[in-house]
Amino acid sequence: MDASLLRKLDPRHFPNMSLPMAAILGLVLERQFTTPALADVQMTPHGHVLGRPSEEEGVGPQVSVGARFPIMPVRSAKSVIRSRTKDVVS
Repeated sequence: MDASLLRKLDPRHFPNMSLPMAAILGLVLERQFTTPALADVQMTPHGHVLGRPSEEEGVGPQVSVGARFPIMPVRSAKSVIRSRTKDVVS
């Protein structure tokens, strides 16, 4: 993974990012931004997001990460993507 992309998407640059979103971002980027880190994420048919903590953390089975909408407001997600992809693409 490109080091500049990892630096740009680091949750420390986004103080309003929720912990569940930071955990999911860590899973996607293969980095640990939260404790416990997530090993897997699934969405139920009812729209709930379930996360399975990594085995290294010694935590039990899947836990609710939240409903599909509260993880990150759409406008926040769009602003993150817009502000961070400009630098990566150019």
